Amino acid sequence: MHEAGTPRARILLLWGAVAAVCAAASVVGYALADAASGGAQALIDGFAAGALVVMLIDSMIPEARKGAGRVAGLATTLGFAVAVALSSLS
Repeated sequence: MHEAGTPRARILLLWGAVAAVCAAASVVGYALADAASGGAQALIDGFAAGALVVMLIDSMIPEARKGAGRVAGLATTLGFAVAVALSSLS
């Protein structure tokens, strides 16, 4: 942003606002999730997990594939499988 000509003060203000909105959303989300039923909590958890997978696919996997080749996809799949297995143990 700075290289594109945005003043430093505006960048800090923008990221401060992002942090404040995220903090407020976390508090509200925690309160709503605490009051939600078991089915609604499962829906919330599933949505959050899907958002994480989308973030990985959009930003991290293409970069990993450039650096590590096809092994990156296999390692990602293995990591996901291990996470699912560990989650099912509890």
